[in-house]
Amino acid sequence: MRNDVGRRPELSRGATASGREGPLSWQQEGRLRRDFLRGGERALNLVMALPLNEELTDEEVRRRLDRITARQDAMRIVDLSLDEGRLRYADEIELPLRSVDLASRNELNAFVHQSERTAFDCSNGPLWNAALVTCADGSAGLARYLVAGMDHLISDGMSQQAFTDLMLAPTPVDVPAGSHYDWVRWQREAFPHPSEGIGLSHDFWAGRLTNTTPDQALQVPFCIAPDGELSGRVWSLRRPAPVPASRLKRTAARIRTTPFVLILGAVASTAVAMGAEPDVTLRVNMTGRPMAHLDTLGCFSDNMPVRLSGPDLNDPRTAVRHARETWMRLVPHQTTPWDYLLEAFGGPGDDTLTRRPAQWLVNYMPWEQPSHGLPPETTSSEYKSSMGTFQVVAMMYDDDTCRLECEFDPTRFDVAGGEEFMSRLCSTLVDLCGQLTS
Repeated sequence: MRNDVGRRPELSRGATASGREGPLSWQQEGRLRRDFLRGGERALNLVMALPLNEELTDEEVRRRLDRITARQDAMRIVDLSLDEGRLRYADEIELPLRSVDLASRNELNAFVHQSERTAFDCSNGPLWNAALVTCADGSAGLARYLVAGMDHLISDGMSQQAFTDLMLAPTPVDVPAGSHYDWVRWQREAFPHPSEGIGLSHDFWAGRLTNTTPDQALQVPFCIAPDGELSGRVWSLRRPAPVPASRLKRTAARIRTTPFVLILGAVASTAVAMGAEPDVTLRVNMTGRPMAHLDTLGCFSDNMPVRLSGPDLNDPRTAVRHARETWMRLVPHQTTPWDYLLEAFGGPGDDTLTRRPAQWLVNYMPWEQPSHGLPPETTSSEYKSSMGTFQVVAMMYDDDTCRLECEFDPTRFDVAGGEEFMSRLCSTLVDLCGQLTS
Protein backbone atom coordinates (compact mmCIF):
# COMPACT_ATOMS: atom_id res chain seq x y z
CA MET A 1 0.00 0.00 0.00
CA ARG A 2 1.34 3.42 -0.92
CA ASN A 3 0.02 6.33 1.11
CA ASP A 4 0.83 9.86 -0.10
CA VAL A 5 -0.21 11.70 2.99
CA GLY A 6 2.01 14.76 2.93
CA ARG A 7 1.79 17.11 5.88
CA ARG A 8 -1.25 17.08 8.11
CA PRO A 9 -3.68 19.80 6.97
CA GLU A 10 -3.79 22.67 9.43
CA LEU A 11 -6.19 25.49 10.04
CA SER A 12 -5.80 28.48 7.80
CA ARG A 13 -4.03 31.40 9.48
CA GLY A 14 -7.23 33.41 9.67
CA ALA A 15 -9.28 30.64 11.29
CA THR A 16 -8.31 31.30 14.89
CA ALA A 17 -8.84 35.03 14.68
CA SER A 18 -12.06 34.99 12.67
CA GLY A 19 -13.71 31.81 13.93
CA ARG A 20 -16.74 31.97 16.20
CA GLU A 21 -17.69 30.10 19.33
CA GLY A 22 -20.94 28.57 20.46
CA PRO A 23 -22.24 26.09 23.04
CA LEU A 24 -22.09 22.34 22.68
CA SER A 25 -25.34 20.71 21.64
CA TRP A 26 -27.03 18.35 24.09
CA GLN A 27 -25.99 15.44 21.83
CA GLN A 28 -22.34 16.47 21.80
CA GLU A 29 -22.18 17.18 25.52
CA GLY A 30 -23.84 13.88 26.43
CA ARG A 31 -21.57 11.88 24.13
CA LEU A 32 -18.39 13.57 25.37
CA ARG A 33 -19.41 13.14 29.00
CA ARG A 34 -20.14 9.46 28.54
CA ASP A 35 -16.85 8.93 26.75
CA PHE A 36 -14.95 10.76 29.49
CA LEU A 37 -16.59 9.09 32.49
CA ARG A 38 -16.89 5.51 31.31
CA GLY A 39 -14.60 5.35 28.30
CA GLY A 40 -14.55 3.30 25.13
CA GLU A 41 -18.20 3.59 24.13
CA ARG A 42 -18.22 6.33 21.55
CA ALA A 43 -19.91 5.23 18.35
CA LEU A 44 -17.52 4.54 15.49
CA ASN A 45 -16.71 7.28 13.03
CA LEU A 46 -19.07 7.36 10.08
CA VAL A 47 -17.01 6.33 7.05
CA MET A 48 -18.21 6.34 3.44
CA ALA A 49 -16.44 4.69 0.51
CA LEU A 50 -18.00 6.47 -2.46
CA PRO A 51 -17.25 5.10 -5.97
CA LEU A 52 -16.12 7.82 -8.40
CA ASN A 53 -16.90 7.75 -12.11
CA GLU A 54 -14.79 9.38 -14.83
CA GLU A 55 -16.70 12.66 -14.63
CA LEU A 56 -15.79 13.02 -10.96
CA THR A 57 -12.14 13.83 -11.48
CA ASP A 58 -9.87 14.53 -8.53
CA GLU A 59 -10.19 18.25 -9.18
CA GLU A 60 -13.99 18.05 -9.30
CA VAL A 61 -14.02 16.13 -6.01
CA ARG A 62 -11.89 18.86 -4.43
CA ARG A 63 -14.19 21.55 -5.77
CA ARG A 64 -17.25 19.81 -4.33
CA LEU A 65 -15.55 19.27 -0.98
CA ASP A 66 -14.58 22.94 -0.93
CA ARG A 67 -18.18 24.03 -1.57
CA ILE A 68 -19.66 21.69 1.04
CA THR A 69 -17.12 22.75 3.65
CA ALA A 70 -17.66 26.44 2.93
CA ARG A 71 -21.46 26.17 3.28
CA GLN A 72 -21.79 23.64 6.12
CA ASP A 73 -20.19 24.93 9.30
CA ALA A 74 -20.25 21.54 11.08
CA MET A 75 -17.43 20.66 8.67
CA ARG A 76 -15.46 23.58 10.12
CA ILE A 77 -15.74 22.65 13.81
CA VAL A 78 -12.16 22.71 15.05
CA ASP A 79 -12.41 22.57 18.84
CA LEU A 80 -14.84 21.00 21.33
CA SER A 81 -14.36 21.45 25.07
CA LEU A 82 -16.43 19.52 27.58
CA ASP A 83 -14.93 21.48 30.49
CA GLU A 84 -15.96 24.81 29.00
CA GLY A 85 -19.12 23.52 27.33
CA ARG A 86 -18.37 25.19 24.02
CA LEU A 87 -17.19 24.53 20.50
CA ARG A 88 -15.42 26.68 17.95
CA TYR A 89 -16.03 27.00 14.22
CA ALA A 90 -13.33 28.25 11.85
CA ASP A 91 -14.28 30.49 8.96
CA GLU A 92 -11.92 28.56 6.68
CA ILE A 93 -9.95 25.32 6.78
CA GLU A 94 -7.58 23.56 4.47
CA LEU A 95 -9.21 20.41 3.17
CA PRO A 96 -8.00 17.35 5.11
CA LEU A 97 -7.67 15.44 1.84
CA ARG A 98 -4.96 12.99 0.81
CA SER A 99 -4.29 10.45 -1.96
CA VAL A 100 -3.90 6.73 -1.29
CA ASP A 101 -3.05 3.80 -3.61
CA LEU A 102 -4.29 0.36 -2.54
CA ALA A 103 -3.51 -3.03 -4.03
CA SER A 104 -6.85 -4.80 -3.60
CA ARG A 105 -10.44 -4.60 -2.39
CA ASN A 106 -9.29 -6.31 0.79
CA GLU A 107 -6.91 -3.42 1.43
CA LEU A 108 -9.76 -0.99 0.78
CA ASN A 109 -11.92 -2.78 3.35
CA ALA A 110 -9.06 -2.70 5.86
CA PHE A 111 -8.53 1.01 5.16
CA VAL A 112 -12.22 1.75 5.82
CA HIS A 113 -12.15 -0.40 8.97
CA GLN A 114 -9.14 1.49 10.30
CA SER A 115 -10.76 4.83 9.49
CA GLU A 116 -13.83 3.87 11.50
CA ARG A 117 -11.67 3.37 14.58
CA THR A 118 -9.13 6.18 14.32
CA ALA A 119 -9.93 8.89 16.86
CA PHE A 120 -9.99 12.56 15.89
CA ASP A 121 -8.42 15.20 18.11
CA CYS A 122 -11.36 17.21 19.45
CA SER A 123 -9.11 20.17 20.30
CA ASN A 124 -7.35 20.37 16.94
CA GLY A 125 -9.92 19.81 14.18
CA PRO A 126 -11.43 19.52 11.73
CA LEU A 127 -13.17 16.36 12.91
CA TRP A 128 -13.23 14.72 9.49
CA ASN A 129 -10.89 13.66 6.73
CA ALA A 130 -11.03 12.22 3.26
CA ALA A 131 -8.87 10.23 0.90
CA LEU A 132 -8.88 9.91 -2.87
CA VAL A 133 -8.27 6.16 -3.18
CA THR A 134 -7.12 4.28 -6.26
CA CYS A 135 -7.68 0.56 -5.81
CA ALA A 136 -6.83 -2.45 -7.95
CA ASP A 137 -10.12 -4.20 -8.70
CA GLY A 138 -9.22 -7.55 -10.26
CA SER A 139 -10.09 -7.94 -13.94
CA ALA A 140 -11.94 -4.61 -13.86
CA GLY A 141 -8.63 -2.77 -13.53
CA LEU A 142 -8.37 0.29 -11.29
CA ALA A 143 -11.28 1.73 -9.35
CA ARG A 144 -11.44 5.11 -7.66
CA TYR A 145 -13.17 5.98 -4.38
CA LEU A 146 -13.60 8.91 -2.08
CA VAL A 147 -13.28 7.55 1.45
CA ALA A 148 -14.64 10.19 3.82
CA GLY A 149 -14.69 9.70 7.58
CA MET A 150 -16.45 11.92 10.09
CA ASP A 151 -16.48 11.83 13.85
CA HIS A 152 -20.00 11.06 15.04
CA LEU A 153 -19.79 14.33 17.00
CA ILE A 154 -20.29 16.21 13.73
CA SER A 155 -22.36 13.79 11.66
CA ASP A 156 -25.16 11.23 11.68
CA GLY A 157 -26.87 8.87 9.24
CA MET A 158 -29.02 11.54 7.61
CA SER A 159 -26.02 13.86 7.24
CA GLN A 160 -24.04 11.01 5.76
CA GLN A 161 -26.71 10.47 3.12
CA ALA A 162 -26.92 14.19 2.32
CA PHE A 163 -23.14 14.37 1.94
CA THR A 164 -23.20 11.34 -0.38
CA ASP A 165 -25.93 12.86 -2.53
CA LEU A 166 -23.99 16.12 -2.90
CA MET A 167 -20.73 14.37 -3.78
CA LEU A 168 -22.18 11.92 -6.30
CA ALA A 169 -24.76 14.12 -8.04
CA PRO A 170 -24.52 13.77 -11.87
CA THR A 171 -23.97 17.50 -12.12
CA PRO A 172 -22.86 19.96 -9.43
CA VAL A 173 -25.77 21.14 -7.30
CA ASP A 174 -26.18 24.07 -4.98
CA VAL A 175 -25.02 23.10 -1.51
CA PRO A 176 -27.65 24.06 1.08
CA ALA A 177 -26.51 26.61 3.61
CA GLY A 178 -26.69 24.72 6.89
CA SER A 179 -26.03 26.64 10.05
CA HIS A 180 -25.13 24.09 12.66
CA TYR A 181 -24.24 27.08 14.85
CA ASP A 182 -27.81 28.46 14.63
CA TRP A 183 -29.31 25.06 15.40
CA VAL A 184 -27.22 24.56 18.53
CA ARG A 185 -28.09 28.05 19.75
CA TRP A 186 -31.79 27.32 19.20
CA GLN A 187 -31.57 23.96 20.97
CA ARG A 188 -29.84 25.40 24.02
CA GLU A 189 -32.34 28.24 24.28
CA ALA A 190 -35.34 25.93 23.81
CA PHE A 191 -33.98 23.29 26.20
CA PRO A 192 -31.89 24.86 28.96
CA HIS A 193 -30.40 22.70 31.66
CA PRO A 194 -33.29 21.71 33.98
CA SER A 195 -31.62 23.52 36.85
CA GLU A 196 -31.73 26.74 34.82
CA GLY A 197 -35.25 26.65 33.37
CA ILE A 198 -38.08 24.61 31.88
CA GLY A 199 -37.65 23.46 28.29
CA LEU A 200 -40.19 23.08 25.53
CA SER A 201 -42.43 19.99 25.98
CA HIS A 202 -41.31 19.58 29.61
CA ASP A 203 -44.88 19.25 30.90
CA PHE A 204 -45.77 16.76 28.17
CA TRP A 205 -42.88 14.48 29.09
CA ALA A 206 -43.58 14.82 32.79
CA GLY A 207 -46.99 13.29 32.09
CA ARG A 208 -45.64 10.54 29.84
CA LEU A 209 -42.85 9.50 32.23
CA THR A 210 -44.84 9.33 35.46
CA ASN A 211 -43.44 6.49 37.64
CA THR A 212 -40.77 5.59 35.11
CA THR A 213 -37.57 6.97 33.58
CA PRO A 214 -36.61 7.61 29.94
CA ASP A 215 -34.05 4.80 30.08
CA GLN A 216 -36.20 2.27 31.96
CA ALA A 217 -34.76 -1.22 31.47
CA LEU A 218 -37.12 -3.70 29.80
CA GLN A 219 -37.24 -6.80 31.98
CA VAL A 220 -37.67 -10.08 30.12
CA PRO A 221 -36.67 -13.52 31.40
CA PHE A 222 -33.72 -13.77 29.01
CA CYS A 223 -32.30 -10.47 30.33
CA ILE A 224 -30.05 -12.26 32.80
CA ALA A 225 -28.05 -9.29 34.12
CA PRO A 226 -29.85 -5.95 33.51
CA ASP A 227 -27.29 -3.99 35.55
CA GLY A 228 -24.30 -6.16 34.78
CA GLU A 229 -20.94 -4.82 33.69
CA LEU A 230 -20.47 -4.82 29.95
CA SER A 231 -18.19 -7.48 28.51
CA GLY A 232 -16.89 -5.60 25.48
CA ARG A 233 -18.54 -8.22 23.25
CA VAL A 234 -21.67 -7.87 21.13
CA TRP A 235 -23.72 -10.76 19.76
CA SER A 236 -25.23 -9.94 16.37
CA LEU A 237 -28.17 -11.69 14.70
CA ARG A 238 -29.21 -10.89 11.12
CA ARG A 239 -32.30 -12.27 9.47
CA PRO A 240 -34.32 -11.49 6.33
CA ALA A 241 -37.84 -10.45 7.29
CA PRO A 242 -40.27 -13.21 6.20
CA VAL A 243 -42.41 -10.75 4.22
CA PRO A 244 -41.37 -8.37 1.42
CA ALA A 245 -40.85 -4.71 2.20
CA SER A 246 -43.70 -3.81 -0.16
CA ARG A 247 -46.11 -5.94 1.85
CA LEU A 248 -45.04 -4.31 5.11
CA LYS A 249 -45.73 -0.95 3.48
CA ARG A 250 -49.15 -2.04 2.21
CA THR A 251 -50.08 -3.46 5.61
CA ALA A 252 -49.09 -0.24 7.36
CA ALA A 253 -50.97 1.87 4.82
CA ARG A 254 -54.08 -0.27 5.35
CA ILE A 255 -54.30 0.97 8.95
CA ARG A 256 -53.10 4.49 8.08
CA THR A 257 -49.67 4.29 9.64
CA THR A 258 -46.04 3.59 8.69
CA PRO A 259 -43.89 0.43 8.58
CA PHE A 260 -41.93 1.84 11.53
CA VAL A 261 -45.04 1.86 13.74
CA LEU A 262 -45.86 -1.65 12.58
CA ILE A 263 -42.40 -2.86 13.63
CA LEU A 264 -42.51 -0.88 16.89
CA GLY A 265 -45.77 -2.55 17.87
CA ALA A 266 -44.45 -5.96 16.83
CA VAL A 267 -41.34 -5.53 19.00
CA ALA A 268 -43.39 -4.50 22.06
CA SER A 269 -45.90 -7.31 21.56
CA THR A 270 -43.19 -9.93 21.13
CA ALA A 271 -41.38 -8.72 24.25
CA VAL A 272 -44.57 -8.88 26.36
CA ALA A 273 -45.41 -12.33 24.96
CA MET A 274 -41.96 -13.44 26.17
CA GLY A 275 -42.57 -12.27 29.72
CA ALA A 276 -42.04 -8.49 29.85
CA GLU A 277 -44.43 -6.43 31.96
CA PRO A 278 -47.21 -4.84 29.84
CA ASP A 279 -45.72 -1.39 30.48
CA VAL A 280 -42.62 -1.03 28.32
CA THR A 281 -40.48 1.97 27.51
CA LEU A 282 -38.62 1.49 24.24
CA ARG A 283 -35.87 3.86 23.18
CA VAL A 284 -36.24 4.89 19.54
CA ASN A 285 -33.59 6.45 17.31
CA MET A 286 -34.72 9.83 15.96
CA THR A 287 -33.41 12.29 13.39
CA GLY A 288 -33.53 15.04 16.05
CA ARG A 289 -34.00 17.79 13.46
CA PRO A 290 -36.49 20.63 13.26
CA MET A 291 -37.79 21.21 9.73
CA ALA A 292 -35.57 24.25 9.21
CA HIS A 293 -32.47 22.04 9.44
CA LEU A 294 -33.31 19.09 7.21
CA ASP A 295 -30.36 20.01 4.96
CA THR A 296 -27.92 20.86 7.74
CA LEU A 297 -24.97 18.53 8.29
CA GLY A 298 -24.20 17.70 11.89
CA CYS A 299 -24.74 15.38 14.83
CA PHE A 300 -28.53 15.58 15.09
CA SER A 301 -29.42 11.93 15.71
CA ASP A 302 -31.04 11.43 19.07
CA ASN A 303 -33.25 9.09 21.07
CA MET A 304 -36.83 9.33 22.30
CA PRO A 305 -38.60 7.19 24.92
CA VAL A 306 -41.77 5.51 23.65
CA ARG A 307 -43.88 4.17 26.52
CA LEU A 308 -46.51 1.59 25.60
CA SER A 309 -48.78 0.12 28.25
CA GLY A 310 -51.96 -1.91 28.48
CA PRO A 311 -53.09 -5.36 29.61
CA ASP A 312 -53.44 -6.63 26.04
CA LEU A 313 -50.05 -5.65 24.58
CA ASN A 314 -49.31 -9.32 23.93
CA ASP A 315 -51.86 -9.13 21.08
CA PRO A 316 -49.92 -7.79 18.07
CA ARG A 317 -52.83 -5.86 16.55
CA THR A 318 -53.59 -4.15 19.85
CA ALA A 319 -49.89 -3.36 20.34
CA VAL A 320 -49.74 -1.75 16.89
CA ARG A 321 -52.83 0.32 17.71
CA HIS A 322 -51.20 1.49 20.96
CA ALA A 323 -47.99 2.27 19.07
CA ARG A 324 -49.85 4.30 16.42
CA GLU A 325 -51.80 6.35 18.96
CA THR A 326 -48.75 6.92 21.14
CA TRP A 327 -46.53 7.84 18.22
CA MET A 328 -48.94 10.48 16.97
CA ARG A 329 -48.86 12.13 20.40
CA LEU A 330 -45.06 12.02 20.53
CA VAL A 331 -44.29 13.41 17.07
CA PRO A 332 -44.74 17.12 18.01
CA HIS A 333 -42.18 16.65 20.81
CA GLN A 334 -39.53 14.69 18.94
CA THR A 335 -36.88 17.43 19.02
CA THR A 336 -36.57 17.15 22.81
CA PRO A 337 -32.95 16.08 23.43
CA TRP A 338 -32.48 12.67 25.03
CA ASP A 339 -29.89 14.01 27.47
CA TYR A 340 -32.29 16.76 28.54
CA LEU A 341 -34.85 14.05 29.35
CA LEU A 342 -32.29 12.09 31.34
CA GLU A 343 -31.35 15.19 33.33
CA ALA A 344 -34.97 16.18 33.94
CA PHE A 345 -36.60 12.78 34.49
CA GLY A 346 -33.79 10.31 35.03
CA GLY A 347 -34.48 9.83 38.72
CA PRO A 348 -32.15 10.27 41.72
CA GLY A 349 -28.40 10.05 41.50
CA ASP A 350 -25.57 11.76 39.67
CA ASP A 351 -25.10 9.07 37.03
CA THR A 352 -28.19 9.68 34.89
CA LEU A 353 -26.18 10.56 31.79
CA THR A 354 -23.67 7.74 32.17
CA ARG A 355 -25.58 4.71 33.46
CA ARG A 356 -26.20 1.82 31.10
CA PRO A 357 -29.50 0.06 31.80
CA ALA A 358 -30.53 -2.83 29.59
CA GLN A 359 -33.11 -0.83 27.69
CA TRP A 360 -34.46 -1.96 24.33
CA LEU A 361 -33.62 0.34 21.43
CA VAL A 362 -35.53 0.28 18.13
CA ASN A 363 -33.76 1.69 15.08
CA TYR A 364 -35.71 1.88 11.82
CA MET A 365 -34.06 3.21 8.65
CA PRO A 366 -36.69 5.41 6.93
CA TRP A 367 -35.03 5.36 3.52
CA GLU A 368 -34.28 2.41 1.23
CA GLN A 369 -30.73 1.10 1.34
CA PRO A 370 -28.93 -0.11 -1.81
CA SER A 371 -28.90 -3.91 -1.86
CA HIS A 372 -26.00 -4.27 -4.34
CA GLY A 373 -27.74 -7.45 -5.53
CA LEU A 374 -26.80 -9.35 -2.36
CA PRO A 375 -29.32 -11.79 -0.88
CA PRO A 376 -30.46 -11.09 2.69
CA GLU A 377 -28.10 -12.60 5.23
CA THR A 378 -28.91 -15.10 7.96
CA THR A 379 -25.96 -14.84 10.32
CA SER A 380 -25.08 -15.07 13.97
CA SER A 381 -21.74 -13.67 14.99
CA GLU A 382 -19.83 -11.81 17.67
CA TYR A 383 -17.67 -8.71 17.50
CA LYS A 384 -15.82 -6.49 19.93
CA SER A 385 -17.67 -3.39 21.08
CA SER A 386 -19.49 -2.01 24.08
CA MET A 387 -23.30 -2.06 24.01
CA GLY A 388 -25.61 -1.69 26.99
CA THR A 389 -28.91 -1.79 25.10
CA PHE A 390 -30.75 -4.58 23.32
CA GLN A 391 -30.93 -3.15 19.80
CA VAL A 392 -33.50 -4.13 17.20
CA VAL A 393 -32.84 -2.72 13.72
CA ALA A 394 -35.07 -2.89 10.64
CA MET A 395 -33.85 -1.78 7.21
CA MET A 396 -35.69 -1.63 3.89
CA TYR A 397 -33.69 -2.32 0.73
CA ASP A 398 -34.26 -1.43 -2.90
CA ASP A 399 -34.69 -5.10 -3.86
CA ASP A 400 -37.99 -5.25 -1.91
CA THR A 401 -36.46 -6.97 1.10
CA CYS A 402 -36.55 -5.98 4.74
CA ARG A 403 -33.70 -7.11 6.94
CA LEU A 404 -33.78 -7.41 10.70
CA GLU A 405 -30.85 -7.16 13.07
CA CYS A 406 -30.66 -7.80 16.78
CA GLU A 407 -27.55 -6.91 18.80
CA PHE A 408 -26.80 -7.19 22.51
CA ASP A 409 -24.16 -7.96 25.11
CA PRO A 410 -24.26 -11.75 25.67
CA THR A 411 -23.49 -11.33 29.38
CA ARG A 412 -26.64 -9.20 29.80
CA PHE A 413 -28.96 -11.17 27.54
CA ASP A 414 -29.05 -14.91 27.00
CA VAL A 415 -28.11 -15.71 23.40
CA ALA A 416 -30.74 -18.44 23.07
CA GLY A 417 -33.35 -15.96 24.30
CA GLY A 418 -32.22 -13.43 21.70
CA GLU A 419 -32.52 -16.08 18.99
CA GLU A 420 -36.02 -16.94 20.18
CA PHE A 421 -37.00 -13.26 20.21
CA MET A 422 -35.86 -12.85 16.61
CA SER A 423 -37.83 -15.94 15.51
CA ARG A 424 -40.94 -14.73 17.33
CA LEU A 425 -40.61 -11.24 15.87
CA CYS A 426 -40.53 -12.71 12.36
CA SER A 427 -43.65 -14.77 13.12
CA THR A 428 -45.39 -11.71 14.57
CA LEU A 429 -44.76 -9.74 11.37
CA VAL A 430 -46.21 -12.58 9.29
CA ASP A 431 -49.30 -12.72 11.51
CA LEU A 432 -49.79 -8.95 11.39
CA CYS A 433 -49.57 -8.81 7.61
CA GLY A 434 -52.05 -11.66 7.34
CA GLN A 435 -54.55 -10.30 9.88
CA LEU A 436 -54.47 -6.67 8.82
CA THR A 437 -54.78 -7.28 5.08
CA SER A 438 -57.26 -10.16 5.12
